[in-house]
Amino acid sequence: MSSPLPGLYSLYGQPVSHSLSPLMFNYTFEKQGLDCKYTAIDVDPERLQAAIQDARSQGINGFNVTMPHKVAIIPLLDKISDKANQIGSVNTVIRNPQGLEGHNTDGEGALKALIASNFDPKGARVLVIGAGGTARAIVFTLSTKADEIVLLNRSTEKARSIVEDTKGAAKTSFGPLSKEKLEENIQKVDLIVNATPTQTGSLLDKFGVSIDHSNAWIFDLAYDNARAGPIPSKQIHPLELLVQQASLSYEIWFARPGPLELMRSILVDHIKRDWR
Repeated sequence: MSSPLPGLYSLYGQPVSHSLSPLMFNYTFEKQGLDCKYTAIDVDPERLQAAIQDARSQGINGFNVTMPHKVAIIPLLDKISDKANQIGSVNTVIRNPQGLEGHNTDGEGALKALIASNFDPKGARVLVIGAGGTARAIVFTLSTKADEIVLLNRSTEKARSIVEDTKGAAKTSFGPLSKEKLEENIQKVDLIVNATPTQTGSLLDKFGVSIDHSNAWIFDLAYDNARAGPIPSKQIHPLELLVQQASLSYEIWFARPGPLELMRSILVDHIKRDWR
């Protein structure tokens, strides 16, 4: 198999200063002898369209998309995959002869992270907090595995939209993110997926809700505050999600399996511990 051509790759989002993606991808490219470079670009929502125009003019080969652009970017692309269309969210874009094509690896990446962490979502009861693009993808994916999913968000209209669009067999419902709804669900679920920027412990403290007697696994998707301190035994570490998503993005860009273990080792070396 021939080596990929030299290329430029990026991350578009806001904020992105905390992102470990440039470290992980650039080290991966170096180890594989690829003439490629990955950068993180802070893009204000009002400049998203201009940023995509820049990507076209600069010849960027592919890029990742993070909050808050995963839904807003869709009409700016030339094509999106069937899965991304069904989910209604894009987190990976590749340039091909047809233009810029959007994909979604959030749901599959989350499922792989759960399985790699020894959590089986089959038949599980799941509480999802937040209703952004990643939450949308995870609800879509887990609805084909879990038995029940409850989605809580400050804007119930966003939560309603996700639940109504979900096609899986799981029983799905939504409600406001409130003390009452958290207390109602937190003790009876098997998994809590927190798709907000605030870590679960801090979020529950704000609502005055205790998790002490819950047997639920915790899956915080934001990793910028998750690099220090002890790792709970029933936690799906957010860096596992990052590395699984990155490997899937690599597969889309280079049409070959992503170097998952190499990417994981880079992050392990960076935080000086293995989270598994």
